Amino acid sequence: MKFKFVLVPLVVFGLVVGVYADCNKEEVFKLIDKGFSKADIDTLCETSEIKEEKSKWITPTQKVCEANGGKVDNDEGICEATWDEAKDICLDSGGKLPSKYELSEIIDDCGGQYDIFNQNDYHNDDNPSYQACYKEKGFSGSSSYWSSSMMKNPLNGGFYTYSVDFLKGFIKTFYRSNPLYIRCLRDEE
Repeated sequence: MKFKFVLVPLVVFGLVVGVYADCNKEEVFKLIDKGFSKADIDTLCETSEIKEEKSKWITPTQKVCEANGGKVDNDEGICEATWDEAKDICLDSGGKLPSKYELSEIIDDCGGQYDIFNQNDYHNDDNPSYQACYKEKGFSGSSSYWSSSMMKNPLNGGFYTYSVDFLKGFIKTFYRSNPLYIRCLRDEE
């Protein structure tokens, strides 16, 4: 009798995973626990909200953020940490810290303009469609985001690390010890 009890959930589990291939197992079980019907789950698994998790961008969870020395900004709900912590946070999130070029693609894709260091040349902060676009892509204009790109300091031989500011649309450098926002780029499989 125990064998049948164990076998039935395994068969159901196999059917659930096979039927809802666009959602991961954890997502499907959460939806089932919340009482969603098969039709509801089918619809939800086709939405962009769930597919966003399969996009190239990863938003670190609070647990991963804090376990690696970061903290979640209370106003924005976004992980912020030093550059060294950011690398570990992205690694533990299943990705990597994006380069300044990978981050600046968001500015391009949203119709903004960007410049390195000179934040006064462009007026992206006055462009409502640009502002809405990068926010829809999961980024904030409240702080700069860390990149993996670095620049050598000619005065002392140390390194500055580039960050991208989406509000204005510029790339600048920061000391690695400053806490900035983090968004990770999924490792390509």
